[in-house]
Amino acid sequence: MQVGDLVKVAASGLRPEIDGVALVTRVQEREDSSGTILQYWARMVESGNLYWFRAEHLEVISHGIS
Repeated sequence: MQVGDLVKVAASGLRPEIDGVALVTRVQEREDSSGTILQYWARMVESGNLYWFRAEHLEVISHGIS
């Protein structure tokens, strides 16, 4: 997953609705209790809100132009 990818929220129980569509705008490393993770910042298409996700929360619909 990379900046520019169109993704779908694939995990329930998150603030954004499951199956919501978003555009990945930034990828950054973050330290948490399990070590270093990548967090994916994505702007929701419908609402315009920006959230961060772990990779397992998202499913790539379409890869952006490299």
